[in-house]
Amino acid sequence: MFSFRESALQAINDAKSIMDSIREFSPMLAEKAESILSRAKEEYKVEEYLLAKCYARKVYEMREKINPVGIVIDGYSEDWTERYEPLTVDKSGDIPNEGQDVASVYVVNDQNNLYLMFEFGGEPKAGVALWFDTNSDELWDYHVKCIAEKAFVGKMIKPDYCEITSNLQYAYGHVIEVSVPLDLIGQPSTARMQIASWDEKRKQLDKVDNFNWVTYELS
Repeated sequence: MFSFRESALQAINDAKSIMDSIREFSPMLAEKAESILSRAKEEYKVEEYLLAKCYARKVYEMREKINPVGIVIDGYSEDWTERYEPLTVDKSGDIPNEGQDVASVYVVNDQNNLYLMFEFGGEPKAGVALWFDTNSDELWDYHVKCIAEKAFVGKMIKPDYCEITSNLQYAYGHVIEVSVPLDLIGQPSTARMQIASWDEKRKQLDKVDNFNWVTYELS
């Protein structure tokens, strides 16, 4: 029993040690972390040490969400709109369903990942699909798709076929967010994208900027 108690206490102290970093990074994430940490403390008080450790570890693992660009992949836009301007804004009302009508696309990167956020005219009712040209030869090199059930990146083998290489971290909520490891798209210095909202049955819905290339220079 003593070892369980000590292990739980250590986990709680580990969780406490990263709370300042979480608060600085995202007040929204900090609110969630504080709630979980409170539950861990409650379980510890009633000697439910295994549960206390489990909850505390959930908080500590949130350190993995902290990144240099200040983005949390959680389906909310506030962390983006408070820090960044959209890379491109699409014409409003070019398709009738607001939940399929892409309004704006945000992109930012750190050393390891490319982060993207898609705002719609309303709550998302479609996914998004992107085709990347990473060497400026006007050809698609990689494909990213994010729908409610999954997100993945693939390497283009031919124009109508990609070979899926990895699932991706994503969120489908008030907005769509996805994180793409740069290693999976060849560590580009420039990413040129063609973007559309996507329905698995109807395919492309709203072609962003008339499906012209949208260019992002990685910092």
